[in-house]
Amino acid sequence: MYTRKRQRRQTRRQTRKQSRRKPRSRSDKNKTRRKARTAKQLSPKDMAVQTLEGHRDLVLFAEYSRDGQHIVSASSDNTVKIWGLNDKREWVCENTITGHKNVVTSASFSPDGQHVVSTSYDGTAKIWYVETGECVLNADMGCHVFSAQYSPDSKEIVTACGDRTVRVFNVETGECKHTLTGHSDRVESACYNNKGDRIVSASLDNTARAWNAKTGKCLHTLKGHTDCVTSANFSPDDKTIASGSFDNTVKIWSMATGKCLHTLEGHRWWVKSVGFNPDGNTLISASSDETIRVWGKDKRGWECVRIFGTHTGMVNCARYSPDSNYIVSASDDNTIKVWNLLSITQRILAFSMSMKEPMSLPFNISYDQLHGISVNMLNPPKPPTPVPTDEEYSDDSDSD
Repeated sequence: MYTRKRQRRQTRRQTRKQSRRKPRSRSDKNKTRRKARTAKQLSPKDMAVQTLEGHRDLVLFAEYSRDGQHIVSASSDNTVKIWGLNDKREWVCENTITGHKNVVTSASFSPDGQHVVSTSYDGTAKIWYVETGECVLNADMGCHVFSAQYSPDSKEIVTACGDRTVRVFNVETGECKHTLTGHSDRVESACYNNKGDRIVSASLDNTARAWNAKTGKCLHTLKGHTDCVTSANFSPDDKTIASGSFDNTVKIWSMATGKCLHTLEGHRWWVKSVGFNPDGNTLISASSDETIRVWGKDKRGWECVRIFGTHTGMVNCARYSPDSNYIVSASDDNTIKVWNLLSITQRILAFSMSMKEPMSLPFNISYDQLHGISVNMLNPPKPPTPVPTDEEYSDDSDSD
């Protein structure tokens, strides 16, 4: 996380850079419009995307409860919101939690879903009762706090702090059990593995660190990123770690050796968050380039299989649902989006099978105000009729 002033300064810088690009002629613009109309266009309903609105400022974090029935979000408007499904299976805000005095940087459910822990620039981590919004614990850290997560047994919480430390405190008393030191800059995120015996932290010092959760000893310093590391998470089997960085990449590390196994490239700007799906075969990354990328694993390694790009601001966080069928994302456009991956895949398959030559599955979903939402295959086959290819369309769009 970083301050709102820095976010807005970077956004203005990107806007100025884009405005300096060479303008297109009228014929080029018409050419792009014609090609855009050849792409498969889907409405938000077809894509099964729901946009959750209600926050009055940047949404910095969102995640599912373990039963998949609730979503929690954290915002620069100093609030935490709890979202639930109504009778129509639509997400609605059930509770707005107030009490923080500054930007809320993260919010995470307890394993049983009855409590939420939130962190803030006001220097605190607070535990709330989900049903009533009552604050049941206020842990004063004395510095900006950027993330917090429950241990699998719900007895402890690990926090990432602006004073370059990772702190573990008792859920019942708020007493600090361990202070993990070693990072040379503020810590952006920290989380447990599934067994609860390891912690991984990500820092602006360009490294991630793996720790023994019981002793506080540093096991590995993961070096390889060339800029700030914003996020790090364990795979479900606890054998690997994924990290995201301001160097625009995602890296996969071996937990056993601390060595980098894979570097995933494709994002055009900062990677803000990374996370595995429950079976560990795919992972998701959220970026300041306003996109979400889904990466698939095969025998050769990892490759990008899907790109979602309908947010109109930096995407700060993206998380899978427990059943892997949905993704929730949080953005600087003040919204949260819920993506139904199963529905989207079925529609793409149906469209592919209706063609003489079926399309490959990897695709890009994007939005523009002129043409709406479109689906573009990343590896489209040569069409049987002389229709402009999606590759040509993408090239012209990039020059816009």
